[in-house]
Amino acid sequence: MDPSQMFPQGFHPIATVLRKQGDVKAPFHFSRTERPPKYYLIDFGISRKFSVNETTPTVMPHVGADPTAPEFRGEGESIPQNPFPTDIYYIGNLVKTHFIEVNDSFFKLSVPVPNTQTQEYTNFDFMSDLVNDMIQEDPGKRPTIDEAMARLNSIISSLGFFKPRSRLHPAGMPSIFFFLFKQIPHVFREMNYTIRGLCPVPYPGK
Repeated sequence: MDPSQMFPQGFHPIATVLRKQGDVKAPFHFSRTERPPKYYLIDFGISRKFSVNETTPTVMPHVGADPTAPEFRGEGESIPQNPFPTDIYYIGNLVKTHFIEVNDSFFKLSVPVPNTQTQEYTNFDFMSDLVNDMIQEDPGKRPTIDEAMARLNSIISSLGFFKPRSRLHPAGMPSIFFFLFKQIPHVFREMNYTIRGLCPVPYPGK
């Protein structure tokens, strides 16, 4: 999606939380529900292109920004492997470390980093089974991307009306604080979105 659709007046090219002029005010923007973006998981520095007929290619591993893939431990880095199960691991670990057990280190990875804390969310557990399968130790036991997408679509369709519109609730946050300062404003915002017919999951299955 063109960022100008979400930020019609632009934003500062470096300090993106500021207006384009660089003043201290936050830039005017629409929410992701109002102007849904698309996210692309990329790493062009280590990407490879395969023929559509190469369903199980083997290549020498190239460790990217997430060094936690189990198949790269020990002598794994020197053995040709199928990169597709590793991609599945990367996506699953991204969901785990950004939404389920969020580490406040710079890269948000599940590696031991001194003086960092892990923030768990209590209402994102519906993704846990799929994520755990995607980050299994044995690459051969991980789902393919088609299987993962089919399961994700099934999960989304089973959530009902309220779950996709709920906020992430940090574990340890007092319920009364969450209700007064987070939940009440969120409810009114979601009522507005519902009246306007805005879907909380704009691109299921795509």
